[in-house]
Amino acid sequence: PPGNAATPPGIFGFTAPTVVSNGGSAYTSRSVATTNVATRMRRLGLVTTSVAATMASQYITQKQYTVGDGAGLGGFTFIARFTPTDAATTTGERFFMGLSSTVTAPTNVDPAAQTNQIGIASLGTDDHCYIVYGGSAAQSAIDLGSNFLCGQTNTTQAFEIALFAPPSSNNTVYYQVTRLSDSLSTSGTLTGTAGTALPSSSTLLAYRAWKTNNATAAVVGYDVGSIYIETDQ
Repeated sequence: PPGNAATPPGIFGFTAPTVVSNGGSAYTSRSVATTNVATRMRRLGLVTTSVAATMASQYITQKQYTVGDGAGLGGFTFIARFTPTDAATTTGERFFMGLSSTVTAPTNVDPAAQTNQIGIASLGTDDHCYIVYGGSAAQSAIDLGSNFLCGQTNTTQAFEIALFAPPSSNNTVYYQVTRLSDSLSTSGTLTGTAGTALPSSSTLLAYRAWKTNNATAAVVGYDVGSIYIETDQ
């Protein structure tokens, strides 16, 4: 993002995302300040309205990425930086950022119950960030703990989510989540039955991010600092 403006960022080698924010399609401007690691980041805000069950989202409508097929095809490196920016404490909010086979407008659903996706999420049960994933069947969400909070009432933290799917494996995705204020990170490996625990190597995925206030009539949001995807094919 350019910072200090609601202008959409320059895009290189990436499809322009569809944006839902402020009850329309307008980003919210965020000005750079020296307060903390989050405010120093050039960002664009995506926020809901104060009506319950409304969405703020940014998603791609073209599916272009797959996990590896085990024989050198497919695979990706996905890295995104974001900041939670809720206006007030909001019970039950939900959030997702990552890759998904769904390319239609997001709706108010449980992020952990979705299939053919890999990403970071807030489930509405607490403020924690979770890793959510699944192929034909949703897998148990991985709680990242109290050091990684995807639901916050002020802009004090920024996070980076990194996903790596090697072309040499058709059922492996590595993840790393970093708290950028102090470089605290947590990582792990997602694996299991190909096509069931993770999307199959023939299931195309696209970037997708959204947040909802769920059943609470309050403004919630998140800021996007950067999105990067690399493939070899």
